[in-house]
Amino acid sequence: MPTHPFRLPTVDFVYVLQILRLPDPYRTISVVEGLQLMIEALPCLQYVQYEPWRGVNDARQYHMITQYGAFITVMSHCKHLRRVHIFEPVTSTMSSGLKIRTEALGLGPLLARRSAALEALIVCFAVNAMHFFWDLRPTSGLNLADRLYWANLREVLLTSDELQPRSPSTVQVIDWASRAVARMPQIQIMEIFNVETRKHVLNPHATIFAYVVLGPDQFPAIIVSSTWGWRLQSTEIWPWAHVASMDPRTRAELRVQYVDLKREDLPRTNSVFCHLAMCDVVRTRKTTRGVRKLLE
Repeated sequence: MPTHPFRLPTVDFVYVLQILRLPDPYRTISVVEGLQLMIEALPCLQYVQYEPWRGVNDARQYHMITQYGAFITVMSHCKHLRRVHIFEPVTSTMSSGLKIRTEALGLGPLLARRSAALEALIVCFAVNAMHFFWDLRPTSGLNLADRLYWANLREVLLTSDELQPRSPSTVQVIDWASRAVARMPQIQIMEIFNVETRKHVLNPHATIFAYVVLGPDQFPAIIVSSTWGWRLQSTEIWPWAHVASMDPRTRAELRVQYVDLKREDLPRTNSVFCHLAMCDVVRTRKTTRGVRKLLE
């Protein structure tokens, strides 16, 4: 881990570090200049929650790429770290710049490679799920794919703007996600989430794709919730059925369940505010609780 000329005193009894988006003095903290020093001083850290400032403008997007890259690199050196939560809400001033940053391919593969020891990974909007799975695409070659294995990962939540109507990339995201789940022997739930972020769009689309292995019978299930009546084709379900059949924990065939969300039930102002509202649903883990309730 890169070190600074000076260090903070080591504290061995701190297990949780939360930098939330609300307190003004902390939401603009620099990873390179501040957060790295804090993490280095907390060798027993098990859970990190990092919520960068929502007011970053387009001119600073590439600066944020550097900050996120530094954070991902630093967290990978924490021997006891088990849970990482990166949450970034999106405002109208950020919606266009966000796409620039999520298209930075370096962050997704970096996070995938550095998260091998985690038990829970919740990353909202800092990286695109498609890029997290980038090394697992069929054309990536075996050398890259063989390096990825998440032995302890139980919970994964990622966001991707590829999940939307008539997007050819939707099929790719789902297929590559199944390849990732095959390398997660302890997985209990994987969620991929998206809401349109275009300005001045009334009643925008929202989509949640979830793969779960829950309940006393350990039955696997896919739950697709969307406002546009998304239905999976048999060719899209087959890779997931194969993954479920190869999982020694499962005792039943894969279930597929659809939940039709109503666009009129989402906030009516515009898609940016809808995006923020759905972000907070994800942030408080209401989405996962809803999935669990559906399976009871």
